[in-house]
Amino acid sequence: MASPTVKAQRQTIYIGNIPLEVAMLPDGSYHLSQTQVTEAIEKERNSMLRFYRSKYAKSFLGEDFQCYSLSKEILIEGASRPISPVTFELACQY
Repeated sequence: MASPTVKAQRQTIYIGNIPLEVAMLPDGSYHLSQTQVTEAIEKERNSMLRFYRSKYAKSFLGEDFQCYSLSKEILIEGASRPISPVTFELACQY
């Protein structure tokens, strides 16, 4: 069964002088793509999935943590493929 897809707008935010392309969801929240996060720290894409399942993640995020990107994808306006979303909080924990 395909996961639900949420539509988002492409936005650029700044962390200091550094521009960062993000997805703005209809509720106004911002998400990064899983690929963007793993590439930023030069890790393999599947390393984030391993992190989600780790005891380390559960200790910070709680035993009942459910990864948003495992349940939904985000389609950014103008993009050809959906992204697996990652919140800023989760990206920092990773």
